Amino acid sequence: MSIPGPIEVELKYQVADLAIGERLLASDRLAGFVPVGDIRVAEQDDTYLDTPDGILETQRIGVRLRAEAGTTTLTVKSPGSVDGAYRRREELEGPAEAGSPPASWPASVARDRLLELIGDRPLHEIVSIRQYRRKRDFATDEAAVELSLDEARIVVDGHTVERFTELEAELIRGPETALGPLLGLLDGRPGLSPTVESKLARAIATASAVRAAAPGPRVEGPAAAPSQPV
Repeated sequence: MSIPGPIEVELKYQVADLAIGERLLASDRLAGFVPVGDIRVAEQDDTYLDTPDGILETQRIGVRLRAEAGTTTLTVKSPGSVDGAYRRREELEGPAEAGSPPASWPASVARDRLLELIGDRPLHEIVSIRQYRRKRDFATDEAAVELSLDEARIVVDGHTVERFTELEAELIRGPETALGPLLGLLDGRPGLSPTVESKLARAIATASAVRAAAPGPRVEGPAAAPSQPV
C-alpha cells in the first residue's frame, strides 16, 4: 500500500552551455521572481540503489542516498508525471547510514516506504552521480522557487563516464500555477531543452552501455573514489 507523502513540483532543463545557467542564477528578475539571498554551493554524492532482482526499477521507483556536508539522506521518489519540463511526483526523505541495512536506519516515512517495497531483500549500488550544485532562491509575493544549476558526473565502477549540466526550478512555496510564468520564460530559450528522462534513468542507461562494452568502461575524466557499498 502506498504511503502518501509530500509532492515535489519542478521544472527541469538540460543546459547546452554552462554560462546560460550561470546567467540565470545571477539574474535580478526571472518572470516576476526576484532573488532572495546569495548563490549557495553544495557538493553532492548520490548513490542509487536497487535489489539484486531489480524490483525498484521494475516499479519505476528511485531510491537514492545523498551524501552532503557530512550527512546522508535517503530519498524515495515515485514515477510521477512529466509534461515537457514540468515534473510532479511524490518524494519522501529521511536520515540514513551508508554501509548498514535499511532496517537499522533512523525511523522515517521514507525508510518505511523503502522497507515496504523491498521486504528483506538486500540493496546494492547500481550507479552513482556526483554533482557540483549552485542554487539560489527566487520569490514573488505568492510563491518561492529554488533554482539549481547542476554540473553532474555519472560514475560507473569508480570512473566518470559521462558529464552533463542540468537546471532545475523547484517550487518551495505557493500554488503550482505560480510556475507558469517561469515555464514561459525558460521554454524555448536558446541552450535549454526540457529534460526527457530523470537523472537516474540517464545514469542507468549509461551504466548499462558502459558495462556491456568490452573490455571495460571508457573513462572520460578523472577517476572517482568508489562509493561505500550498502
